[in-house]
Amino acid sequence: MDINRDGWKDIYISNDFLSSDILYINNHDGTFTNRSKEYFKHTSFNGMGQDVIDINNDGLADVFELDMNPEDNYRKKMMLGANSSQNVQNLQRYGYQLQYVRNTLQLNQGPRVLQNDSIGSPAFSEIAFMSGVAQTDWSWTPLVADFDNDGLRDIVITNGFPKDITDHDFVAFRNKAMFLSNKKLLLQQIPEVKISNYFFSQQWANVFL
Repeated sequence: MDINRDGWKDIYISNDFLSSDILYINNHDGTFTNRSKEYFKHTSFNGMGQDVIDINNDGLADVFELDMNPEDNYRKKMMLGANSSQNVQNLQRYGYQLQYVRNTLQLNQGPRVLQNDSIGSPAFSEIAFMSGVAQTDWSWTPLVADFDNDGLRDIVITNGFPKDITDHDFVAFRNKAMFLSNKKLLLQQIPEVKISNYFFSQQWANVFL
């Protein structure tokens, strides 16, 4: 994808957990420069998958990335780990980009203010919460297309895994039982979880139901 409209293909790489996402901007000479921090104020923490596509028909490349934040409070408490201000400060101290455990929808606003041409570094606004697509549980990949032929792009998100290895009750049980049980028996105790896929229909500009 050409994210800055200079006629050269760029590369976006989603990274899971601590490592920052990478946005390789083409230098036109066979080399690339990571400019993720310059383009995005923050990204998803557990980057599962993403689609780079014009979400709102303005001719600019937007980025929709998935994470693991559940929609309901029970699942949040059973799945997500704790965070702290000290952890956030450490991430910044050691050069990591700001990251949050939720889906991110980076809306391309075009070249930054005071740039005199149409192919400068774009400014992005992260609007996943405003658009209603920030929380879809442990999601794998999005497919963005106009599924109902109304001229607006919609989103399908695939979810699901056979065993809930992040279940906090099981983690507490495992920590106590791992020295008393064999591995096969322990694996059999992992609870199953059924997570629905999501279909978001775009109702009007950047608003999904």
